[in-house]
Amino acid sequence: PYRNIMTEIYTDELKHATKWNYLFAQNCR
Repeated sequence: PYRNIMTEIYTDELKHATKWNYLFAQNCR
């Protein structure tokens, strides 16, 4: 269904955001 697609996109975006936040934190040390 439509909601399932939105959830998949949303979780994927969250994973990318977490990864970028992690890399950003590593670089700022």
